[in-house]
Amino acid sequence: MIKAANFCKQYWGTFLMVAALLIFYDYASNNRIIDPFLFPPPERIKTAFSRNIETLFIGMRYSFRLLFPGLAIGTAIALLLGIPMGLKKVIRRNLYPIVYSLSVIPIVLLTPFCINLTSNFAMASVCLVVYGTTWPTLFATITGIQTIDKRYLDQAAVLEVKGAERMFRILLPAAMPAILAGFINSLRIAFLALVYAEMFGAKYGMGYFVQYYYTLGRFENVIAGMIFLIVILILVMQVFERIKDRLLRWTID
Repeated sequence: MIKAANFCKQYWGTFLMVAALLIFYDYASNNRIIDPFLFPPPERIKTAFSRNIETLFIGMRYSFRLLFPGLAIGTAIALLLGIPMGLKKVIRRNLYPIVYSLSVIPIVLLTPFCINLTSNFAMASVCLVVYGTTWPTLFATITGIQTIDKRYLDQAAVLEVKGAERMFRILLPAAMPAILAGFINSLRIAFLALVYAEMFGAKYGMGYFVQYYYTLGRFENVIAGMIFLIVILILVMQVFERIKDRLLRWTID
């Protein structure tokens, strides 16, 4: 009860803005200030949400089965590339132009290629999630390793801390704030990449739900699906933010 009260106290401004936005939307839709076909009244959206809630949760589970493996693979690739690039200038000088060139390719351009090159749609979706996940974490890892205070490394050398011990007790903890900040950005991009990929050929998923009813012109279902997607993304982001705060509890808040 106390936590709920503190939460409301912290975010009362947010609640007021959301409430004002909902009141305006309700008024604008019911009075045809905005097109009620594209922007259905809240009553229709609420009805669509209640009718499709089971389908939405089925789609969420399908999306998560693709999201989390891709997220894990992308993070592993980012760390395996980012750590040596951060440590060694010669590696960074040679790899950075290639990495940067690949990172600026929009996901929308890669989608048809992934679908055609992989054996099935699920694999194509995972590939797009891996692509979206890799870059923010990779660049954050490079920056985090590069900006480690040189005194830590000098002290490790004096104490003859080498190899895996040096990596896991000095390098990664010192770079962890930057790496986790990049991972949170990767999670957001990966989620959007998956939803976009699902619009092309999936039979389930949150992105598929939105695309399917968009094609049918059922915009109350489209908005219901979008709201569900946003809420799920916020909840997932909050879970990982809590994990980040737990891992970085030794830092300044």
